[in-house]
Amino acid sequence: MSISIQYRGSIFDRAYVAKLTDEVEDIARIMGWPYELWNEDWNYPMDAHFESIRGAGIQIVGHTALRGICLHPHPQAEPLWLVFRPDGTLSSPFHLALDAGERYPPKRVWLSTETQWAGPEIHAALVRLLLHLRKRYIHDLELRDATGFPQSGDEARLRLFFDAMDAVQ
Repeated sequence: MSISIQYRGSIFDRAYVAKLTDEVEDIARIMGWPYELWNEDWNYPMDAHFESIRGAGIQIVGHTALRGICLHPHPQAEPLWLVFRPDGTLSSPFHLALDAGERYPPKRVWLSTETQWAGPEIHAALVRLLLHLRKRYIHDLELRDATGFPQSGDEARLRLFFDAMDAVQ
């Protein structure tokens, strides 16, 4: 078991994706977090899929039709994907490639960001960011977090949870 944040939802109005992206980009700059901007054409059909590339393993190729921003808050944390499909749901290139065989059905997928090795400060910052985005842009955002931090906001309890997980590793 590892410590992670799982989330899913959809933006309440696709017109706000650019505003969300700009706001999160500003936050990333302030925090010193690397990020990637995604601004693919929503009018062009998705065709992202997995492909075996000789010498490079399996890669995702094709058009994802994703817009938004992907954050890399810590070298030992997984990325936080805040990118949206044309229908306004949160997704990632990986999830789209998984859906290629089903012709990209509309669905709300659970995204996950492992934070255990990045520490409680990064975990708390990402949860706070997601809660902020739920108030402003992603009203149906659901969070799963075994630490209980989204509900409690208790940083001391969060640190104890991280310490306990470190002790059993």
